[in-house]
Formats: sequence, structure tokens, C-alpha cells
Amino acid sequence: MDGAITDTERNWAAIAHASTFLTVLVGLATGGVGAILLALIPVGIYVAFRDRSRYVAFQALQAAVLQLTGLILYAIGLILLLVGTVVSWVLTVVLAVVLVGVLIAPIALLVTLALVLFAVLFPLALLAYALYGAVEAGRGADFYYWWIGDWLLGMEPAWLPKGGHE
Repeated sequence: MDGAITDTERNWAAIAHASTFLTVLVGLATGGVGAILLALIPVGIYVAFRDRSRYVAFQALQAAVLQLTGLILYAIGLILLLVGTVVSWVLTVVLAVVLVGVLIAPIALLVTLALVLFAVLFPLALLAYALYGAVEAGRGADFYYWWIGDWLLGMEPAWLPKGGHE
């Protein structure tokens, strides 16, 4: 191959990254259940292109790792913040009997605010980063997600065949 990235390759790489939009949208609408399935879109693109285009395969695999890692981190963050919120409010109510709970109430409010901010901002930040990746891949740029790209390149022989687009 001559090394030039084709329009088709750029489009599929961009679609792999942009699929994060559907993952976030459906995830928010279904309480996260739909996000699990839609996060597999870039995995399907990777499987379809792993023997045909190194560029598309690498971009799709990065998008898959970003989405699946994002889902895991989001679930862990929500669980920890939910537990923290419940514990802080229970302590506030129980200790309000001896007036100490009044002092803990601001902490409970801050934990609740952190929960709400995380629940809203984390998916938006993930989406913004993925859409940036989609734009870069659509331009044919050699786009790498921070940490993910380097990690995948370190494993390259295991996940990416030597054939296909160079």
C-alpha cells in the first residue's frame, strides 16, 4: 500500500470515535444498560477492519478502550459517591439529635453536589474527548488518546496484525 489513508478509512475511524455520542446518549436514557451494548460498536469496527486497515483498527480499538474504561470508571465513581452521599446524610440525621449533625450537613451537601456534578460532567467530558478524536481521525491525523494510545501501542503485536494499511 502507498501509505495514504483513504476517505473510507478516515470515515470509519471517525465513526468509531463518534459512536461515544450514542453510547452516552443511550446510556443516560437507559440508566447505563444500553451503554454497555453500544460501547461495543468500536469493537465491531475493529473486528471488521483489523485485517484491512491498521489505521482504522487502531482508532477503533482506542475508541473501544476509552468507552469501556469510561463506563467502568463512571460506575465506580457513581457507586462511591452514592455511598458517600447516603452515609453523610444518615450521619447528619442521626447526629442532628445531639446538634452535631448540623455541623456535618455542609459536608453532606458537598458530597451530594459532587455526586451530581460527576454524574453530569464525566459523560460530557468523555464525549467531548471522543468527538475531538472523531474530528482528528476524520482528518486522517494519527490521533492518540492520552494513556490509551501508548498502552495499546505497547501491546501492538498482540492486537494488530502486520497486514493492512501501514
